Amino acid sequence: MKQAKFVLLFAAAICGLLVWLTREIPYCGWDFHNSLWGPTNLLIQHQTPYTFDAPYGPYPGVWMPTLIGALFFFGYLPCDVPAKVWLFIELAGFLWVIWMIAGYKMPSPWKLFVCILALALFPPIWFHIQLGQFSMLFVIFMMVIVYLPNSERFWPFLLVLGISKPQLAILVYPGLLLSIWHKHGFRQAGKLVLFTGLCAVILLIPVFWFYPAWVKDFLFITFGNFKVAWDLPTMFVQLPYLIGKSGYVIWGVLALVTMGVSLWCWVKKEPKTALLVSLAATPMVTTYASSWDFLLLMPAFFGLTIHLKEKAARIVLFASMAALFVVQISLRWQRDYPDGRQWWIPLALNIVFLVSLAVERLQSEKKSLQEERVAVS
Repeated sequence: MKQAKFVLLFAAAICGLLVWLTREIPYCGWDFHNSLWGPTNLLIQHQTPYTFDAPYGPYPGVWMPTLIGALFFFGYLPCDVPAKVWLFIELAGFLWVIWMIAGYKMPSPWKLFVCILALALFPPIWFHIQLGQFSMLFVIFMMVIVYLPNSERFWPFLLVLGISKPQLAILVYPGLLLSIWHKHGFRQAGKLVLFTGLCAVILLIPVFWFYPAWVKDFLFITFGNFKVAWDLPTMFVQLPYLIGKSGYVIWGVLALVTMGVSLWCWVKKEPKTALLVSLAATPMVTTYASSWDFLLLMPAFFGLTIHLKEKAARIVLFASMAALFVVQISLRWQRDYPDGRQWWIPLALNIVFLVSLAVERLQSEKKSLQEERVAVS
């Protein structure tokens, strides 16, 4: 307990120091401003946090009210202070993700370098940082739940915060619940659902306290957002646009197969492996996502970089990733590349991951056969 308190205090001190050192640099990402800081600032003034009539323009918040309730105090601060803390926590958190995947230790220097370089060169992170988005935090919360020992007491809180963008949770949440049900029984799974619901109610108290009539505005904004034909980089949106109604059929079959594979992994594999699979598959089958949500793919890359043993598998992984990065960067270079045109990236990266694993398995089996022949001879 003392060690945890020390870590939290040290992290808070580092964040405070970084905010002070960057005090002359303005930063408040568009989405962070409009979907979190702006709504909390309106809320503490006893105004609706969900509105087209905000003083900063007709840009309503679309993140879930539980996040606004949990971080309502952001509204008392100038936007750049919590926005910078948000950014620092996300970047430090992804280093923590690498550390957790490596077995609670830093991987070898070259593997750490590859992971950080790939993260820095992955175009979605540029937009994620620029906008102050949420996807990195979602990954961090889910990694803590699955990878950090004795974190069960924090699960309801982290699950409620994670569902601030529900479209990111469509594979992870059912899989986690099924895993608990399979290993610990219905009672434990129901207990998690109950406490998560109670945590959500508690986090909504500040929202009701400052503006009791927020529900109607939230529903109006949310359903209105669903009606807009956004050019999203998802197969659900782009396949019907490219090939007609049969695109929905292809997406539906892929989504069902992917859900089945994800659930199978949560039951048959270690939760750590299942989480990486579910995170990587989510941008490929979710109905609502943007290119910055593709950061859910990176933990799988970290895991493969750290744990692949065969040289041929690592060559396939790194060469394919480098080629995909070059294509992405060249498509964006000095031009406006529509977000919807990037729908192929999650599919391509998942194929790269699968091919790398296939090469790893083939090489491993080949070595085993060679060893058996040597032993027989």
